Amino acid sequence: MLKKGIYNRPPVLSSPGSNDFVKQQGFLTGWLGERRPLTAMEISDITFNMNKMNLHVALKVGFSQVAKSDKFRKYSNRGAKISNKQIKEFQNIFHEEKLNFPMSLESYVTDSTEAPFSDKLMMYQIQLSTQIAIAFYGTALSVNSRRDLGAKYVMFTEELAKFAEDGANLMIENGWLEQPPLATDRRHLSRGKRFNFEE
Repeated sequence: MLKKGIYNRPPVLSSPGSNDFVKQQGFLTGWLGERRPLTAMEISDITFNMNKMNLHVALKVGFSQVAKSDKFRKYSNRGAKISNKQIKEFQNIFHEEKLNFPMSLESYVTDSTEAPFSDKLMMYQIQLSTQIAIAFYGTALSVNSRRDLGAKYVMFTEELAKFAEDGANLMIENGWLEQPPLATDRRHLSRGKRFNFEE
């Protein structure tokens, strides 16, 4: 990817001259007043999540071009808008820090309208990538030390969770969502019944 010029190196930090320790609570702030510079771990997580979301956008743009179902096409386009919005938020943070950020991959999507996969498989791929995105936001949130970034990760996670729920409803509507194995429902068995979602 570096040889082809389609990969941006992540931001480079100056090597610290010595070890230092946090001495004030202000290290955790971020909503009001002057924000401290991002830590290396925060930069790493934002870079990773931007790369991931750029890939999500390209995936959804490509799928929307080849989708047979109008509902799936609209859902895919909606997902691309959500991803682009979240990327923009990350870019604004890096702009403030004077850091370079990953490039978009949308221009590498071909103009093909011939579907290589079924709508069912493409829908599963979008659902899976959305669930993985939520997991990585959770990981980034767990090591984040700036409150404003934490609030953004929570907001992004909520937005993706709603998107994933709507996707699950679309899959149920089309008969595409296979029910995973369930724990034994002792409450129903004790009444001489088996649990049934159609009841």
